[in-house]
Formats: sequence, C-alpha cells, structure tokens
Amino acid sequence: GGLVEAEGKLWGMTQEGGEFGDGVVFSIDTSGTNFNKVLDLSGSSFGRFSSNPLAVLDDRVYGMTQIAGLYNQGTIFKVNPLNNQSELVKALNRNSLAYDFDRSLVDAYGKLWGISTEGGPSNAGNVFSINRDGTDFTVVHDFDLAEGPYSPLGSLTAAFSRLWGVTELGGTYDGGVLFSLDAQGGDFTVHHEFGQFPDGVTPNYDLLVREGQIFGTTSEGGDNLAGTIFSNNADGSGYTILAAFDFDNGAFPTGGLIDVNGKLWGVTEEGGTDENGNIFTINYDGSELTTLYEFQDAGDGFFPRPTLVAYGSKVYGSTQGNELTTATGKSLFSLNTDGTGLQIEKKLTAN
Repeated sequence: GGLVEAEGKLWGMTQEGGEFGDGVVFSIDTSGTNFNKVLDLSGSSFGRFSSNPLAVLDDRVYGMTQIAGLYNQGTIFKVNPLNNQSELVKALNRNSLAYDFDRSLVDAYGKLWGISTEGGPSNAGNVFSINRDGTDFTVVHDFDLAEGPYSPLGSLTAAFSRLWGVTELGGTYDGGVLFSLDAQGGDFTVHHEFGQFPDGVTPNYDLLVREGQIFGTTSEGGDNLAGTIFSNNADGSGYTILAAFDFDNGAFPTGGLIDVNGKLWGVTEEGGTDENGNIFTINYDGSELTTLYEFQDAGDGFFPRPTLVAYGSKVYGSTQGNELTTATGKSLFSLNTDGTGLQIEKKLTAN
C-alpha cells in the first residue's frame, strides 16, 4: 500500500517481513531518517498480509488486515502516532458478513466506513460502518453476484452528502461500476458502468473530489488497453474519459489521483522506457498528460504503488520492489512538487 502522513511522519505497512513474517507497520521522517518499526503484525492477533494503506482518522492511524486474527477473517486496528501504542479495534468473522478487507477506512457522517471484497449472502462483498471504538459494526449494503456489480475495491470517498466507490467487476459490461450511497448507507446508486470500448475497465480506488466532480483512473481499457483517467459530475452525469495511456506514457495506472498545485498526479504500474512504471501529471480538463519520472530499477525501484501523498514541498510514494529484493522489498521516494529532484528516502527489505 501507499503512505500517509501523521504527526509529521510518513506511515506505511508491508505485506511480509517483521518478527513473525506477517508484515509490519512503520514510520519514517520525511527526510528519510529515523525509520521505526512500530508494530509487528501477527496472524494470531492483528492479522496479516495486508496490501491496504493506513488511514489517519480522529488523530489515530488505522489499518486493516485481510486474513488471520482471532477468527481468521482479518482485523481493524489503530495506532497512537504520539506514543506508537497499538490497539485492536475489531476482529472480523464470517458471522459479521464482511471479510477480506480492501484498502482503508473513511471517517464520515459520524462513523467509520469501509468495504470488504468478500462476504454477504452471495460472497460478493459489502459496505460496512463501525463506531471509532469498535462498537455497532453494521453491514449497510451487500453486493450481489446475480443482480449487479460486485467485488468493491478500495476506500470510499465522502462528498456531496454521499459515499462514493467503485467495484472491480459486474455491471452491464462486466468492467466494474462507479456507485454511491447516501450518508446513512442507503440509496445505492450506480452512476457509470465501465467496460464498453473505448471506455476504461476495472476502476481504481481512492477517488478524488474537486469542484463538483469526481476524478479517478481505470487500470485497464481505453483506446490502447493500458488504462484511463476519467471524471464524473457529482450528480452522477457527465462521465468523461480525460486521457488514455499508451504504454509510452505509462500503462496500468494504480490507485487514485491527488491534487498538487492545481494538477492531478498519479502513478502507473508499468509502461515508460523501461516498462517499470512512472509518475504522471495532467490538468483537470484532461490536457497536458505529462510524464514526470520513469522508474528504471537502477537504484530507484520499480512498479510504483498507490497512492502518492503530498506533504510540505514534497510528494512521497513507494515502489513495489527494489534491486535489493524483488519479492518483499520496496523503495520510499520523494520528489519536489514541481516534479523535479526524485530521491530515494529508504530501501526496505524483508526484515
């Protein structure tokens, strides 16, 4: 997963490594110094194998694991960034009808909200809410394999008194959908069905809201089958493909977009000269799709991961691997907000 900022530090989570081999939660100064392993994940307690990013909610750093924990169906936990004390919020089980969590929680309308990619009557995933103290866990919407979109992805986005999200599959063209629910978790509405060429396929998580519009990416599809950038109006109308990737300028965007100095920034997992992915920027009207940096795996890592985070005068991110290890290592990088000066802040290994 990507990085988040809390108390002037960058926080992240690994899928593997640590004392028990189940991943760790870590923090690091924005200067790349003072790397600190905050929590060793364990299958018997906090769960393991999480590709989800952390979320900063109510002055705490929240995380979710996908499997293991008390009932072997994943957990929700939180860490106090001031003293690094960790606490289990909830261990999920099949009786909760939500498991295999995807991405991170969102704090909105008096609750924490999240999604699971599996669970529910047809095991197609659902949307849930929970109080910050772990009480009143409620499934507010179940997806249905037979009747509509399924396999929701990523974090929900709160905007315009609604919760917005995407599914990986389902819809008329089986390319996923853009959906929303009201602030109580009801009124499920599909706004766009992906997959009809030259439309994108498989929308990515972490939608961005700006000036009455929703912005996002698809990991595949488009004119060149390498993914797209899209926008949609807040009332559900006006779906527009802003740009399509062509491998030369990147391929298979991953994660969401962020705003940096009035432009959209994101990453592609592959494409570019060395096919190791890149960092790109584009105007909100879809003009000037520009490659800021191409990863080369020459000490800078490869396959950048979602989602970038802007803090101060820098933009930070991570890669899936580095030359130290292709399986479990990653590089943490930064670059200036003008797109120059990429540098590696830290290289992580399995330990």
